[in-house]
Amino acid sequence: MIYLIAKSIHIIGVVSWFAGLFYLVRLFVYHSEAQEMSAERRDILQPQYQIMIRRLYTIITTPAMMITVAAGITMLFINPGLLKQSWMIAKLGLVVSLLIYHGYCARIIAHLNDNKIRWQPFRFRLFNELATIILVAVVFLVVMKNTFNALYGLIGFIMFAILLFAGASWYRSRRESKINP
Repeated sequence: MIYLIAKSIHIIGVVSWFAGLFYLVRLFVYHSEAQEMSAERRDILQPQYQIMIRRLYTIITTPAMMITVAAGITMLFINPGLLKQSWMIAKLGLVVSLLIYHGYCARIIAHLNDNKIRWQPFRFRLFNELATIILVAVVFLVVMKNTFNALYGLIGFIMFAILLFAGASWYRSRRESKINP
């Protein structure tokens, strides 16, 4: 029973964590786009985005990450046999990658607050896709478990990433052609 409660809390945490990360990087895009606006609009929008970013990161995203990790550790404590399964080791590697991504977002926030980051909106959009790729990989690992063939999974994962980045590039070129005909 405790395992199922931990699993439910883990899923709720994962959903909240990813929702926070996706919106957080979207706010980075908006903050970056505001840099190109008139000084009057920029001086209104960027401080507002910084407030929204700080609140989202500290009140929603980071607590959701902590809940996810705590519930995940609880499940592993209750069922340590999971650590002997290759899919779980791969999942944990992806979780570590996501924790690094989360930490890098904190670094971006600090740079945005100090006006030290000069990423273009497109670069933030690509950065956002990294979390999407991790999410897709984790979901497939968890659902497929032992039937997950590593080679086919790796090939599918790479193809998904290529399609995602190709779609982002296509969107960017199409958007720029509308702006500068």
